[in-house]
Amino acid sequence: DHILWKDEYVSEEEMAFWLGACDVLVLPYRRISSSAIAARGIGARRPLAASAVGGLKEVVTPGVTGELFEPGSASGLADAVARIFARGTNTYLAGLDRAAQEAAWPNYAGRILEFIDSSRP
Repeated sequence: DHILWKDEYVSEEEMAFWLGACDVLVLPYRRISSSAIAARGIGARRPLAASAVGGLKEVVTPGVTGELFEPGSASGLADAVARIFARGTNTYLAGLDRAAQEAAWPNYAGRILEFIDSSRP
């Protein structure tokens, strides 16, 4: 009775509302290369409970930005969420803040420009 499942498209306007309302962002992907919603969750400073697939393995640092679990494991998902609540969601704020700053557009664009400059003859 404490979980609201919303399995549908959410507009940009509505996204801020939902991220603000959640305590933990759960990403139970079975396969994925990367996730825009993971980036949005980090930007909203919400710890991620994510399956250990694709780019999520690089984005979610256990104990820092969230917790990982094996894809397809319902008990693993439940354990990851339980670990976040046991540690306290505020425990993740410093790591989420660092991750959000690192992924901010100015820093991201700077890394792209550095890459372009480094590949020039």
